[in-house]
Amino acid sequence: MRSQGDQLARNRLGQSGLSEYGISGDLPMIVVLVSDARHLPLVRELLVAQMYWRGPGCRADLIILNQEGASDDLPLHQQLLREIEAHSSETGMDRPGGVFLREWLNIPEDRRDLLLSASSVVLSGNRGSLQQQLVSGGENPLPPEFVPSGGGQAKPSQPLPIPDLTYFNVLGGLTTDGREYAM
Repeated sequence: MRSQGDQLARNRLGQSGLSEYGISGDLPMIVVLVSDARHLPLVRELLVAQMYWRGPGCRADLIILNQEGASDDLPLHQQLLREIEAHSSETGMDRPGGVFLREWLNIPEDRRDLLLSASSVVLSGNRGSLQQQLVSGGENPLPPEFVPSGGGQAKPSQPLPIPDLTYFNVLGGLTTDGREYAM
């Protein structure tokens, strides 16, 4: 679910180029390309997912690249801001582990290549919901079949004796001196 190989090859910039956009690159980066209000459900799913990831301590920078055409009122930008404000009170905007809303047209092509190349995941509103993209992103060829090294069949080891344990509960119990739990 990363950028295409040709885009990775075009990138000539290093991680320090991300700082121009307030992004350190120290955390995993997830980029979502949004060009239409129909893509807001995908953004909403990612904002909720980002809140969920924070529970077990996973942090990632969510970078929303607004590909809306040039206009005076920027309606999609306003809608994206409302979504971010509604779902990112803990993560915040423009800080590590938060949300970064950037305008595609304001980013030079070499910087776009950097952002997309440095990202762990690149999603696009044009490719459907998060679930659809996860399913299609997982269509990698199967790894080669495992072929064990060595010659013949492995011989089973001798069964270990079960020590005399107090409070034995199928998994283990206390040793007779009560100092250890043995499994």
